[in-house]
Amino acid sequence: MVIFAAGAALHAGACVRPAQPTTPTAVNVPDADLDALWDATLAVLRRIEFRPDRQDRATGLIETMPITTKQIWEVWREDVADQYSQTQANLQTMQRKVIVRFRKIGEPKQWQVDVEVDVYRLQQPERQITASSSGLEAFSSQLPTGEGQLLARGSGNYLEPMGRDPALEGKLLGMIMQQSQTYEYQPAEFPPTTTQVTEGG
Repeated sequence: MVIFAAGAALHAGACVRPAQPTTPTAVNVPDADLDALWDATLAVLRRIEFRPDRQDRATGLIETMPITTKQIWEVWREDVADQYSQTQANLQTMQRKVIVRFRKIGEPKQWQVDVEVDVYRLQQPERQITASSSGLEAFSSQLPTGEGQLLARGSGNYLEPMGRDPALEGKLLGMIMQQSQTYEYQPAEFPPTTTQVTEGG
């Protein structure tokens, strides 16, 4: 009974979605070596298998391609930083994309490093199942979609935005600081943003 209760508590904790951040996940580096930070960022992204899609030194931006989030048996991968994200990825196909921004905030060597991880859920078009035998073709291109279209398998899929992953943002930011041997930095402070809700639409 004790084991069951402990397991149930662990499962319940894994099902609680972390609160969405209202400010960027960023640090201010007072004496930054931008080249070292940039190279360290690329090294960390390669280590976690995020492939850069865009690198713009002029605007201080590195953006990756989305990758499918690891499954629980892929113990060698490091792209999950909390139990909720792992549980979610075990149940449905999730993808993550990383955006790293470098902003000059003062003197020539004062920079801000901002890590954003956007989360997406892979959605597929619904298929029409009009007979029991149709179930055999449920995952093929032989069944029409809800709109009556015959689409090749994988065609019509799209990524649904699911917010940010603050746990992975913090993990990546710490790895970048360590990889670049940057030991003097402070969490960046931002005024919290609020969403105004208007009643009646």
